Amino acid sequence: MDHPRAFSEDSRRIAAIFATLGALAWSNVVRNQQFREALSTRDTIGQAKGILIERYDLDDQTAFNTLIKLSQSMNTPLRDVARRVIEGATRR
Repeated sequence: MDHPRAFSEDSRRIAAIFATLGALAWSNVVRNQQFREALSTRDTIGQAKGILIERYDLDDQTAFNTLIKLSQSMNTPLRDVARRVIEGATRR
């Protein structure tokens, strides 16, 4: 059964407002999660660069470029390469 007038115009407007607020809240949750992941990734890459700088006497840019080249040659995300560098350093 179809009820074309099941909700009043005011009810539809209120529902639309709540739907919009819900979408905005969810968008903020997602954005916050992405921001936290980006900060974590940045820290991980920074630690890996520090390890390469110390171990191989590289400058900051060369260490970063090395991580990028490894990432590309291994077809692996940069954050994962950085984690592997850190894990390798902590095993020693």
